[in-house]
Amino acid sequence: MRADKEYFRFNFGTFNVRGLSCEIKQNQSVEDFDWYKLDILCVQETKIKNGGDWTIQGHHVLLYETECRHYGNGFIIHKNLEPKVLRTWKISDRLCVLQISLDYGNAQNKGKVKSLTIINLYAPTTALTKSNPDELNKFYNDLQTLIDSLPNNTLIIFAGDFNSKVGKRSGEESYLGNYSRGFRNENGENLVDFCEKNKLFITNTAFNKAARHITTWVGSRKNNENQIDYIRCKQGQKHLITNAQSYGGTKVCSDHKLVKTTYELSKYNIWKQQHGNATTAVRQVETENY
Repeated sequence: MRADKEYFRFNFGTFNVRGLSCEIKQNQSVEDFDWYKLDILCVQETKIKNGGDWTIQGHHVLLYETECRHYGNGFIIHKNLEPKVLRTWKISDRLCVLQISLDYGNAQNKGKVKSLTIINLYAPTTALTKSNPDELNKFYNDLQTLIDSLPNNTLIIFAGDFNSKVGKRSGEESYLGNYSRGFRNENGENLVDFCEKNKLFITNTAFNKAARHITTWVGSRKNNENQIDYIRCKQGQKHLITNAQSYGGTKVCSDHKLVKTTYELSKYNIWKQQHGNATTAVRQVETENY
């Protein structure tokens, strides 16, 4: 994280780690965290029934307990951000939340955005939603209830394994950039409907990258790669994104890739963005992506 007088650069990541029960993978996850210069990493499928709360190489590793041995979400939080953590809590085996303060001592911050809320998600698979539609309904109902409960003075980031293929952008779809991949499936339809309803934007569809940095999951069969892990934000905040892509060279062995999105914020542009005057106050990202 770069935090000086005016600017704050945050690197967010999401990674389905396919298990963190052994100490070797726990250490590897923190090594990946450092290597990719992350500030916050959302992890899914930790598969640790009783969870865990450790300090590894100086960083805070918080893994929530899970009732299902195949689930489990958590966070890795950079040691420099730890003093700014306001609270963390678990909604379900599929949802957990981290809030950090964006108040860096400006005495005249009344009405400004004061916090950043990171929602870590692990959505039901397509096979599960077909056999048990109530599971998907509960997931989105819990997520909507959470969003509706958050204050207006917080920026919201959604990160996780959505088990959804959104496919290529069609027409004027405002929740996708020009660089998504594959074909939309039923879970993808549910995801984009949710994005449209809540005015969300999928950040890792916004930048023109090589295919290996767009796909987020690699199957056992040759050329079987999909994009199912995403980091999302409010559509009104997408101008704060400076980069988003996936990385396949992690030490943690998984069939998923790590997805990283970089935001650059300033105290001034946060205030202006919250009050509807972002076009003149925020440094626009000069790309063709939107």
